[in-house]
Amino acid sequence: MVVVIVAWEHEFAIEVGSKEPVLEIKRNIEQNLGVPMSSQTLSVSGWELVDGLDMEDDPIVTEAVFDNPIITKMIVVILALAHEFAIEVGSKETVLDIKRNIEQNLGVPMALQTLSVSGWELVDGLDMEDYPIVTEGTKIDLIIKPTLESLLNHPTKIQITVKFSSRQISIEVDRTETVRSLKEKIHIIDGTPIKRMLLFFCGIELDEDFRNLSEYGIREFSEIIVFLKTMNRLRDDPPSRKLSVIVQTSSSLLNAATIPVEMKDSSTVNDLRELLLSNKILPQEDYLFIHKQRIMRDNCSLRWHGVESGDFLYVFKGTVSRGEY
Repeated sequence: MVVVIVAWEHEFAIEVGSKEPVLEIKRNIEQNLGVPMSSQTLSVSGWELVDGLDMEDDPIVTEAVFDNPIITKMIVVILALAHEFAIEVGSKETVLDIKRNIEQNLGVPMALQTLSVSGWELVDGLDMEDYPIVTEGTKIDLIIKPTLESLLNHPTKIQITVKFSSRQISIEVDRTETVRSLKEKIHIIDGTPIKRMLLFFCGIELDEDFRNLSEYGIREFSEIIVFLKTMNRLRDDPPSRKLSVIVQTSSSLLNAATIPVEMKDSSTVNDLRELLLSNKILPQEDYLFIHKQRIMRDNCSLRWHGVESGDFLYVFKGTVSRGEY
């Protein structure tokens, strides 16, 4: 017989035998959807199907529709203090529950924790279902708010060394300064054009202008290497391609709707926003878009972000207030 699996508001049909155990169906789902068997719960009309039984033991399963194979658990990675550790969370687990877990494992008081994904803060009152960008393996940044004692013991002003090919300079910066701010200081002191700068620390490029220096592990007496981009001949951009993408809203916005959109890859994120607003698909609000766990830049094209046909773009209410990228 053919049964229909309903998951993430999508359906797919599979053929099962009357002697087929529930575990075999879960294995089939794992192969087709990539959901680990241990994370699945199958139910029909609210009645859970037990692993040790087969279809004959569940007479309500005929040509049927399975309710959501609930993704009860997933592994996420917490990034804190230059270390990573993995924790298991449930789809209904709240942000506060995760903070409590971190307090028990790392000893960081819940009140001092701020959790974020791609710069987007996870709000205490919401759970994981409210954040579709949080999936298996997602990396969640843990920012620890400084206490008065830590501020007294660890001043925010630090001295760093900026090295060029034939010279070096010392600069005083704030730990909370952004990469963009550092580039501006170098430009003022040395005259190097900001657009030509490539900054590296410990072999890693500081390629996100809105990131704080502390997020790259930069501390007192760190050495920053400056390379200059070569002035290559201007080349014509490749011709535009039409993309078919899916705009996915959160559960608090249009009840987690999936909106198919066709646009040229040369279109900007602003163009996408205007399309959704002008067609009244989204209500008039401020929105930000996320692609592959990275906040998208308003004035950059879909091609620049590496968007391909079939990709999901997640939309949330809000704005990014980090200055220009």
